[in-house]
Amino acid sequence: MTRLSGRLPARTAGEPAATSPAFAAEARDEAPSDALPEALVREEPVLLAAARALTLHEAAARDLVQATFELALRHRDQLRDHAALRSWLLRIQAREALRLRRRMRRFVKLDLAVTQIAAHEQAAVEGVAIREALRTLPPRTRAAVVLHHMAGLSVADVADALGTSPNTVKTQLRHGLARLREVLGDD
Repeated sequence: MTRLSGRLPARTAGEPAATSPAFAAEARDEAPSDALPEALVREEPVLLAAARALTLHEAAARDLVQATFELALRHRDQLRDHAALRSWLLRIQAREALRLRRRMRRFVKLDLAVTQIAAHEQAAVEGVAIREALRTLPPRTRAAVVLHHMAGLSVADVADALGTSPNTVKTQLRHGLARLREVLGDD
């Protein structure tokens, strides 16, 4: 897996020019496109923390962050407000995590040995108790809790990211926190 280094590779002489609106804008003004990869690198720790909580697995979290970077670069023309970059990236990440989860349902469950190895990997990562408690939540509720309480998005931004109403998010947050308190034994 490669890590985003802060600059996009330059186009070679034999490579055809892209015709999409994003590349046309990039050709006119290179400053915003050069700034986005650097901004992505700055946001990586927040995205990685949220991805760890969403996926509950280190390797899957890193893959999710990489997929988020790729989608963000591919759809950079959709970012209207550069001040809302973190919120935009977290929305992309949440949608991608839920999309991947839906796709993974089609695959056969792993055998016991591989599952035990994954459990040992998770035990080495900080916050095992919280991750285990998060595992008890339904995926959409877990996404709402992670995006609101761990990534700091507003209820409206979480609703936008998950494609649901703010009232649904508030309900998911209430139920999710109650379940976490129950599992963690926290008053």
